[in-house]
Amino acid sequence: ETRIRNLANEAMRSRLETEMQDALLRMEGQVRTFQSEVDRRLEEQEEIVRRLVEERVQQELESILQAELKKVQDMVETKVNERARMLFEREVQGTVQDLKGKLEILAKENDVL
Repeated sequence: ETRIRNLANEAMRSRLETEMQDALLRMEGQVRTFQSEVDRRLEEQEEIVRRLVEERVQQELESILQAELKKVQDMVETKVNERARMLFEREVQGTVQDLKGKLEILAKENDVL
């Protein structure tokens, strides 16, 4: 009876060891699967954050560019307006001088008559 009991105990121990080894292997596989899934999700999150940051930076750059373009446009318009005003004044002064000259000639001709 002791021998049968020893055999039964040995068989039970062997079966339990095999079950423990199988459970350990399954658990290690599950841990690797879980770790792979965590890594995949972290990579997805990293890509999403990177894309959001890039979009935000692009928006900021576009905003800065628009502001700078507006400044340049305003500056160019101001310079063009100043230049046009100066040319107009020069033309008006030239016309006024021509008219004064003609008026003097007419006044002299009028005095002669």
